[in-house]
Amino acid sequence: MNERQFADRIGNIDDRLVEEARYLRYRRGGGLRRFLAVAVAAALMAASFTVGALAFSREVPAEQESIELPGVGLKLILPDSWKSLYRVERDEDELGCEVYVKSIYEQEGDWAEAGLLFGVRKEYDHPLTREEIDELTPASNWHFFSTLDATYMITYPGDVQYDPSDPEQTQEYLQLWKEKEQIRFLVDGILSD
Repeated sequence: MNERQFADRIGNIDDRLVEEARYLRYRRGGGLRRFLAVAVAAALMAASFTVGALAFSREVPAEQESIELPGVGLKLILPDSWKSLYRVERDEDELGCEVYVKSIYEQEGDWAEAGLLFGVRKEYDHPLTREEIDELTPASNWHFFSTLDATYMITYPGDVQYDPSDPEQTQEYLQLWKEKEQIRFLVDGILSD
């Protein structure tokens, strides 16, 4: 039974009262939706302000060790302890680089041009998940992150990159290997840990 049938059945109810009841019910029903919409908008605003504050509060000092890849808008901020201990080999297209332990890479002999710590590059011009990358490439790439228009990868060496019989070389390589976890990344001005 709708409002009109109910009004006819009990009789003598003014049409204005029926219309007012209909209007009040309509207004009340949207209140929860309006409240939820305002709450979601406030949460999104708070989150965006927080992200902005974190990104700008953690600016990189000018003297900080860093590697820039202008071809992809990526900057690697290295630990201070890496100063003069690493070597960067950039791709020709500026879409990536490989980072080596300098003393190992530049030495003569069997271990010359070894010492690879990791490589970073923009692999695809669209976002991919880790599962999609595993299907596309058999290599042991590590999915770094994706943006709306690209997928970035970190690659690690698949074999030993230092002379295990040289304790000094072993210690230096392993020290930098452990410290690589301290590297921070700036993507077009957005900080990513």
